[in-house]
Amino acid sequence: MIRLLLFFSFLMSPLLAHEIWWEGEDAISHTFNEQGFYPSNFGEKREELRGGNWLFHSGTSPAAAKYIVDIPETGSYHLWVRVFWHHGPFRWRFNEQPWQICDEKCGLVDSISLAPHISANWKCLGKVSLEADRHLFLIELLSEEGEKVHAAFDCFLLTQDLFIPTFTSKKAAPNTWAFNPPLDPFTEDALLNLRNLNEEVAGQNGFINREKEQLKLGDGTPVKLWGVNITSEILSQPNQLLDYLAKRLAKTGVNAVRCHTPLFDKEKKIEQRLLDRLHYLVATMKSQGIYTALSFYYPVWFDEKPFARIFFDKNIQTLWRSWAKEILTKPNPYTGTPLKDEPALAIVEMVNEDSLFFWTFNDKQVPEEYLQDIETQYGQYLEEKYGSINKALTSWAWARHKRDDTKQKRVGLYNAGDLSEWSYNAANAHKRRRIEEQRLFFKEKQSTFYLSAKNYLQKKLGCKSLLVASNWITADPDTLDALERETYQVGDIIDNHTYINSKTSGTAYSVNVNDTFEEPPPLFEPPQHKTMVKDFPHIISELGWTNPNTHRANATFVMSSSPLNGLFWFTVNRIAWSPDLEKFPVSVPSVLGQFPAHALQFRRYEANTKPKGDVAIIDSSHSQGATGFLKKIGTLRLSDVSITSVNDYGTIHLISLDGLPLITSQKILIQAFTQEAPYNFTVEENTIKDLGQSPLNIKNIEATVTLKGRAPTKVTVLDPHGYPQKELKADNTIELPKDALYTIVERSAP
Repeated sequence: MIRLLLFFSFLMSPLLAHEIWWEGEDAISHTFNEQGFYPSNFGEKREELRGGNWLFHSGTSPAAAKYIVDIPETGSYHLWVRVFWHHGPFRWRFNEQPWQICDEKCGLVDSISLAPHISANWKCLGKVSLEADRHLFLIELLSEEGEKVHAAFDCFLLTQDLFIPTFTSKKAAPNTWAFNPPLDPFTEDALLNLRNLNEEVAGQNGFINREKEQLKLGDGTPVKLWGVNITSEILSQPNQLLDYLAKRLAKTGVNAVRCHTPLFDKEKKIEQRLLDRLHYLVATMKSQGIYTALSFYYPVWFDEKPFARIFFDKNIQTLWRSWAKEILTKPNPYTGTPLKDEPALAIVEMVNEDSLFFWTFNDKQVPEEYLQDIETQYGQYLEEKYGSINKALTSWAWARHKRDDTKQKRVGLYNAGDLSEWSYNAANAHKRRRIEEQRLFFKEKQSTFYLSAKNYLQKKLGCKSLLVASNWITADPDTLDALERETYQVGDIIDNHTYINSKTSGTAYSVNVNDTFEEPPPLFEPPQHKTMVKDFPHIISELGWTNPNTHRANATFVMSSSPLNGLFWFTVNRIAWSPDLEKFPVSVPSVLGQFPAHALQFRRYEANTKPKGDVAIIDSSHSQGATGFLKKIGTLRLSDVSITSVNDYGTIHLISLDGLPLITSQKILIQAFTQEAPYNFTVEENTIKDLGQSPLNIKNIEATVTLKGRAPTKVTVLDPHGYPQKELKADNTIELPKDALYTIVERSAP
């Protein structure tokens, strides 16, 4: 059972015998200095804290707290805590039980913004067995001597029913509605459930394979992957939360997840706790017909950021192989099958976002010892090709590089940016030949690594999954992208990452007060790879319309007509719906809320998105709709439907749910959306003045749809999880509800 946690406006779930709460600020004693994070500075957002207060600390002094907790019933409990993000790693225990540690790898279940750079976040600390009695509970912050630590504790909860935080606030600005649905109970009365698009279990007929440019299930059925990314915060969650997420994703049309997260500890060894979480993720997703793609190497995850070194550094390559071996060959305790033999593991990615052709290969970011290493390898390459380094230099008319050292048999390398077409055009003929040679060398180094990695995975470990080499961009897409993609042909699938970003003064990973931004124009056609490689499937393993951007209603609509083989939206950071303005949002109505029609479109129906003035349209036999500046076009007449809307911006999409053409379909989904933002989100002259607070507000939907063909027998408005809410008048002309994403139209058979 999953119980709802409600904590807006001091509304709480009923206090049952198996739910024991205590406030962070109610310690019987503590040494927190209560500096830095004063609730009085949070304004209206103070009410987001349970009781309007918390226990907080900012300083170098040790901090600890003691609580008395009365347990009315002997049993096993889940322990939860609500804290300030990952700040203030701490240890905890009851009585004299062993200390347990909560650090940055203890995943966040949600996030509520209280002030710029200050949030409240729930974490599940694990399970604890307690007798019916009065107990002492202790917490101690962890820090080195003299280290400044920030921490805050809102409340604690012991429960025998694992729950997921959700929200009840109904705050809504004028002409908007509050988006605050409860959890999905997964009952049989849902009128919108796409679980049947998936196999009963992923890989039931064997591994996904490829036939030229097409992906196919084990039984030969063509398949396209509509997926999402899952990172460390989600991977760290308990089993029941991952089970809920798997059911929720399958219901919306998802058939793939990409697990993109570091699995190693500070000593760069695979952390068994995280490997266990990966194993469980694969198992629970498999049970819902969802395949997993695995991404386990990314230079950004290392403290030293070893960009480009995977392609020439033997030590990094050895580390990579050791990780691959442990991850893929250890039996999954939840299935009994190691991942190398697991048909539900569809894709293994060798390297994420790294390349010798990208800007990060330069003499400032590659440390000297490693720069000398690859320069030595370049010298060996030239000796093998020309007979000697001097002969190579002679062929370039001795076009020298400041780092050439022929005595040490090292040959200098240009920074990746110097391999660009503009640098090439500015160079003389001799330097051009040298640039050309270095491009070929880099291509060979990358291809050689990918080939050796492929052989290790397939021949040494026996991995049967499809392989992706990498997915990155280059310093000069017009010139270097084709070389980059040529190295990817060692694998089975050509991958790429695509983000539609605002021009912003803010960070690359968050949205903050005082950020300025300029929104991109709406995208009315699906983006493609810069270089399409013949006879290979193509995917986008990271895809997103990042915030701030009020034009995001078109994202899933436009991508639903993409000819690519797989799309993975970045990234799921919440088990339930997200109430905040995240940089990379998926668990929001503008993205996940738009999955049903658009996942169905992408996976089942052929269609093209076509620009038409101020909107983009889809007008196919089974699927028709529009996205963009709806108000400007007045009434839009498509083959089997007319759409009229006074919304400045939005999406309205009709799609057949029974496989029949729209004109004769007996069950049609009408999916509608406008624009979203947190309550009280404030922008002045393209500058964010207030991030607002939960819940998300959606602009009222103001639209009418007129269907051709037989009159409906029933028109039903659904809630955000696909359950019936109310019925509308059964007529060919339907005024869409202002506060619902989905409406189902049913018609009798001819």
